[in-house]
Amino acid sequence: MQNIANTGLATFRTGTTADRYLRGLVFGFFGLTGVYYWAKDSQSTFWTHLLLPSINRFHIDEEFAHRMAVSWLRKGRGPFDYTSIGSSMTTNVFGKTIDHPIMLGAGLDRDGECMYGCFGMGFSGIEVGGITPQKQAGGGMPRIFRIKVDEAIITRAGTPSRGMAVVSYFLEQYRKWEVVAGYPTESRLIGANVAKNKISDDIVDDARIGVKVLSESVDYLTITLNHPQQLDKRTIPSKRWFEDLVASCHKARAKLPEEHRKPILFKVPLDLHEEEKQIIADVSLQQNVDGLVIGYGTLQRPGMLSFHYLSRQPGILVGRPTREMSTELIKDIYNRTKGKVLIVGSGGVSSGQDALDKIEAGATLLQIHTALVEHGPGVVPSIKRELAAVLQDKGYSHISEAVGKATAS
Repeated sequence: MQNIANTGLATFRTGTTADRYLRGLVFGFFGLTGVYYWAKDSQSTFWTHLLLPSINRFHIDEEFAHRMAVSWLRKGRGPFDYTSIGSSMTTNVFGKTIDHPIMLGAGLDRDGECMYGCFGMGFSGIEVGGITPQKQAGGGMPRIFRIKVDEAIITRAGTPSRGMAVVSYFLEQYRKWEVVAGYPTESRLIGANVAKNKISDDIVDDARIGVKVLSESVDYLTITLNHPQQLDKRTIPSKRWFEDLVASCHKARAKLPEEHRKPILFKVPLDLHEEEKQIIADVSLQQNVDGLVIGYGTLQRPGMLSFHYLSRQPGILVGRPTREMSTELIKDIYNRTKGKVLIVGSGGVSSGQDALDKIEAGATLLQIHTALVEHGPGVVPSIKRELAAVLQDKGYSHISEAVGKATAS
């Protein structure tokens, strides 16, 4: 009897080639299905204990990782945020009511290819871009450098873009798909970041084209002011230049049908002289600028940045080392504009406390990007939960009560 049992067990373990093949298919199917659902939750340990450590361990190229992320998100294979939050963080902006102020900044979805996947990660808004009028390849390789110990990135990507015509088509197709799928468009924001072509002499003409081409399919536009390549150069050459830029954008918007006239915000870097800060504040008030995006990067190397060899790379620094610089600039501009101009804060936001610091400094909306690279998709629900908790701890019944609170005298 024992021999018969052993023989049967051996046959079960080995079997014919067809049996082994079938068992392999079954085990493989259930194994892959398990991994798929494991990875589908943005807060699962798949991201924090497997994928991100693997990327860091094997030094996967940043550009390759970005292309793979966009590809997966475009196909709807990205993770989802299943976090449920209350109504204490709802934000009314640009004629919509969004669930919370945490948005994805420009840089991940450069061409509007993977908005469905990005929204799935829990963002209330997505800024597509930077988008240039004509297609351009961007800077030479390598052009993105991660400093993991500082949760920072130095980039000289040079705004790679497929051009406004292609991006406009993708945006239109997504808007149509939203309607067909029945998605809650009134609680989501889509923005487009307009940038200058390398071959253009000035941002003014490119910004005007962007307003004309992209306004129909987005909820707001941002215009990137030229970032100087040396610290001794100025972001804003003169008050007259900024006045002309704002007036040109507003004039282009006025020519559009009323339903296509969208808010236009201006994106300013951290490297501003005192005179430039005052120019931005004065012109924003005088010409009723819809908003400012503050803190998207610096050419400086702050003191808290480590002496990592990559920190000597030229380019724009983004991420955690810019956190305090960004918060201080938000507070400064909020005071100069007397809280009358909407501010979108970015730069070093990776926790609920970071988010609240910027909100209390004067930001109504927040954008993250580097934190997503460093911490994975779980950082979005984490920030939301932590922000809700610190708001409650500080006695705020609604997030709107916290805006600009740190500037109150």
